Formats: sequence, structure tokens, C-alpha cells
Amino acid sequence: MDILLPCVNDLSKIKELSNTYDMTKTFDDGSSLMHWVSAYGNSDVLDFLVHQGCNINSATPTGYRPIHEACAFNKQSNVHYLLSLDHNQIFAKSNNGCTILHEICKYDSYDVLQYLMKFYPDDLTKINVPNKNGKLPKDMIKGNNIRLFMNTFGLM
Repeated sequence: MDILLPCVNDLSKIKELSNTYDMTKTFDDGSSLMHWVSAYGNSDVLDFLVHQGCNINSATPTGYRPIHEACAFNKQSNVHYLLSLDHNQIFAKSNNGCTILHEICKYDSYDVLQYLMKFYPDDLTKINVPNKNGKLPKDMIKGNNIRLFMNTFGLM
């Protein structure tokens, strides 16, 4: 994994490494390169990985998918890319029932929230549900921008 992390934003380096490294490999923690690129990389690298056979639905042992990572790290372009491949990614839940809206609220991912509200407002309402611990996404809000935005659009 160490060899790959510095390259998650560099398509030419990822392409070069793909000649000698299995891009679909799962790491010891259960994450995949798709998870890391979704969090730290960009959509052109995600696209390359998909064409290398990487699974956008791969889940860690805790059920977190690349879309969760993209939302947690406020990577709007990666969220857009993943949803363009499979709209149902918006409904992804981790093993503890956290939706991508939980991640957005927890990590103050304002850009992603604005994007989703613009293009997927009905779906945001559908994923505004409690996790298995009974926490709603609003219970995880840390930033005032997210709170104001969610209140304005009736997500509170």
C-alpha cells in the first residue's frame, strides 16, 4: 500500500504501477485502492481503476464503500463519478447503518452536500435515516454550514 499512496492523484504513475501491481488487491485492513483514491485521489484515477477491474462496490469489513470515503473527504468529483456509474451508490450503508449523509455531516463535507442537494434532493431525503445506533445524520453535524444548509432544505 505504501508504494501506491503517493500516487493516488497521479494517473501516469498509477498506470505505470499497474504493469507490476494488482490494482484490485485488498489491503490488510480490508480497504482497496478504490477506497484510497475515492478519499484522496481524483476521478480520472478512479476511472482508470474501474477499467482495470476494480469494484466500486467493494466494502471494508465494516461495510464502508468508496462512496463513503469520497463523501467523508469532500471529494465532489469522485462522488459524481461513482454515482454516474451506479446511482444506487447513493443508498450505500455501512454495517452500522451509516449512509453517505452520515459521513457528510460527520466530516463537514459541504461541497458534496451542495452537489447532492442540487442533483439528488429526493434521494437525500431517503437516506436521512437513523443508523443502527439510532443516530440521524443531523446528530453527527460538526459544522455550522452543514447545519444551516440542512435546516434550510428541511433535512433537520
